[in-house]
Amino acid sequence: MNRKQGLAAALGSVLLFVTACSSGSKDAGPSPSGSSVKPSTPAASAASAKPQAPLKISMMVTTSGDVPTDDNIILKELEKRTNTDITVTWIPTAEYTNRANVTLASGSIPDIFTYIQPSGQLMSANIEQAIKGGMFADLSPYIQDPNFAKNYPNLAAYPKDLWEFSKYKGKNYILPRNLNDVVWSGVWLRKDIFEKSGLKVPTTVDEYADVITKLANPPKLYGLSFQGKNAMDGSGMKAFANAFTGVRDWGINDKGEFVYSAFMPEYKNFLAWVKKLYDAKAIDPEFPLGQGASVFNDGKAVGANHTYQTWIQSPGRNFLDKAGPGATAMLLMPLSGPKAHALDFSPGFGYPGLVSSKFPKEDLPRLLKFWDYAASDEWFDVTTWGLENIHYKVENGKKVPIPDKVKADMVGAFGSLTWNKTRNFAQEHKDLGASQADLDNMQKVVEASQKAFKTDFKNPFLTLGLTSDTYVSKWGQLTKDLDDNRVKVVVGKMTFDEWDQFVKSVTGSADYAQIVSEFKASQAAQAQK
Repeated sequence: MNRKQGLAAALGSVLLFVTACSSGSKDAGPSPSGSSVKPSTPAASAASAKPQAPLKISMMVTTSGDVPTDDNIILKELEKRTNTDITVTWIPTAEYTNRANVTLASGSIPDIFTYIQPSGQLMSANIEQAIKGGMFADLSPYIQDPNFAKNYPNLAAYPKDLWEFSKYKGKNYILPRNLNDVVWSGVWLRKDIFEKSGLKVPTTVDEYADVITKLANPPKLYGLSFQGKNAMDGSGMKAFANAFTGVRDWGINDKGEFVYSAFMPEYKNFLAWVKKLYDAKAIDPEFPLGQGASVFNDGKAVGANHTYQTWIQSPGRNFLDKAGPGATAMLLMPLSGPKAHALDFSPGFGYPGLVSSKFPKEDLPRLLKFWDYAASDEWFDVTTWGLENIHYKVENGKKVPIPDKVKADMVGAFGSLTWNKTRNFAQEHKDLGASQADLDNMQKVVEASQKAFKTDFKNPFLTLGLTSDTYVSKWGQLTKDLDDNRVKVVVGKMTFDEWDQFVKSVTGSADYAQIVSEFKASQAAQAQK
């Protein structure tokens, strides 16, 4: 389950899209302002007694769990409330990029097509080529319209940077989704195990490594939740790598040149840090296989890096049930490293959506209307808690989840459809009954993380708004051995001298030089705007 779906699965988040409906329809959903949505066509105005036909929408999205059937109660409720006819293609996250590429190649794409962004970039080569080929609609006339805030007030309330970060060559093709805090990561320990150890609370990445190594009891309990061939570049380890390099993806070296973080000299110190854990058996020796032998919330690891809010305990939510009775977690203050604090971050959105250019242009305002409503406070409350008296009940003025019903209806799966609003985790956990001590600690961690982020990472999204055709078309092939070689270093099958030779073979290539040149040219062009 990815970091954005965690709380949704526990609470039963349900995404309901709302489209503009005829003012004469009894089933018409409310507009974001709370009033009835006005008819979108003159014909509808002339015949207000005639309900507007449901808007047909097809979507392709990721899922990390069960897939709802077409007769799912939540999906039917969604269609009823939004006057829509929705078809969803759910694809496991691990398979998504390959399936998405096949779909693009076929030319038969859904109305709303979502994709997974390459690290540090807005889109892959295939997505860019599809946009250039006219497969997706340019939404700029709506988003850059002076009346954008009037027509779509909730989308207009997004941070301005979000719409800027998501532009492609000055145009808005992208619908940001999976909104999140820019700084989102947190370092965790099993509190119940740590408190019995008598050890000092770690404040640095090296101290943390020492603590989890001492607390590990392999193979029953590993020190760090760590799995998969690409684990060292995944969300669970990226924060630690950032602590050693001071760069998440691309940075500028002391010669003023663009350099990729994994090819910086400091990255070898991160690899050595992971190798030390591996040699001490603090991580699963078969981690490249991704068999789940060190999953934190299953009680198989004593430490993990994940979102700062994931394992806050409360009567209404406990992701550590599988870890056994009495299992609790503690969120640490940001750990300092050689170059920065161990933090991970993003531009504030992920898994963005694109609208097919074949979608009827006259219906685009309706599509944007339901996308806007999905970003409202009113509907976000529904996506967080589900449906009253079905997925939660109200007791003494508080919402209380009904776990069995949430699970039976696979309510959490609907969090994958869209995530159009940044969540107020503090309020959610307070509503669930989290202790004030945990809430206060979470707030301290958030504030300290935001402060460290601003201090440590001067240009965190250096290449996000830059363009390089060579990067888009050649980077995958250029770095095809990167994940394997990182693993080889950690498990002792590649020396650091051999790693240096690999890095030199990439950074000394004509393609890498061209990428750097194009990034510099794009940066210079933007500076002149």
